[in-house]
Amino acid sequence: VLCLRLSPAPPARDAQKPSLRGIVEGARYAWSRPVLLGTYAIDLAAMFFAFPNTIFPFLADDLDAEWSLGLMYAAGSVGSLVLGLTSGWTSRVRRHGLFVVFGAAAWGLAIAAAGWFSSVWVVLICLAVAGAGDMLSGLGRATIWNQTIPEELRGRLA
Repeated sequence: VLCLRLSPAPPARDAQKPSLRGIVEGARYAWSRPVLLGTYAIDLAAMFFAFPNTIFPFLADDLDAEWSLGLMYAAGSVGSLVLGLTSGWTSRVRRHGLFVVFGAAAWGLAIAAAGWFSSVWVVLICLAVAGAGDMLSGLGRATIWNQTIPEELRGRLA
């Protein structure tokens, strides 16, 4: 409610207006940085090939657990929340690229495992683990982006 009373932040005095040239500049920068391309590719592949939300209604029906549909939609967020609340240890990580890879792998393996089991509770745990993996990967990506993308290009790349 208090946020409604905030006035909008004024644009920076030296801010450039959105333009095709700005988009090209951002794309050129991204193409010149393999680490950025890698983080984009990993995230795109993980979400494109293993994003399960559309099959949750069928999975709940197949498990004779229609009551669990809302829990399936929420489980990933619960896993992300738990990892986020316990993420203090991540400040000691030095190899953020591996962090991204392991997080995306955990996401994919947990999603695959969710499709394998016939217990709704195990499926929900798998979905929560997938959410934690996605959060882990997201923390690594955000760190890489913040360390490598110049501030003037961040709005176009991160």
